[in-house]
Amino acid sequence: MLKVVGKQVPQWHMALLAVNSPISGGSGGAVATFSKASGSVEIELHEMGHTAFGLADEYEYYAGCTKDTGHNKHSGSEPSQPNITTNKNRATTKWRSLILASTAVPTTKNANCANCDPQPTPVPAGTIGLFEGADYYHCGVYRPEFNCSMRNLDKPFCGVCQQVIAKKLTPFLPT
Repeated sequence: MLKVVGKQVPQWHMALLAVNSPISGGSGGAVATFSKASGSVEIELHEMGHTAFGLADEYEYYAGCTKDTGHNKHSGSEPSQPNITTNKNRATTKWRSLILASTAVPTTKNANCANCDPQPTPVPAGTIGLFEGADYYHCGVYRPEFNCSMRNLDKPFCGVCQQVIAKKLTPFLPT
């Protein structure tokens, strides 16, 4: 597909493929794909987050909160994606400049790593912190906001993701 894109649109930056299927789904990777299911625009934006901006999934499960095995605790190595971290140190975490002094770090802690954390957010929407559970793991890896488009399709991108997106798109803005 990328050969076709390169031939037809030589100055392309990201390929996006709409799959003519009513079954909800999509994927990032070299080519972002999304189905034509209900809510497809939200799926498309989420998958573009992976492909165009290098964002990780922020949900804390792989197969489902009650179905996961082997996804209890993240390995501990620092992920390369800008919107997830294993670093709990306020002074050195990736998005430290966005965390208010009044925000607890970590902001949430999963009490039972065998399951997804059932607690609601302890802070108002839009608060940047360190929320445990991301990258398909219940514990040991953190996301910047409780909810984000990279975790739940019906939510806007979090402040960290918005910064990454803006930085990537800035060179394409008119001068």
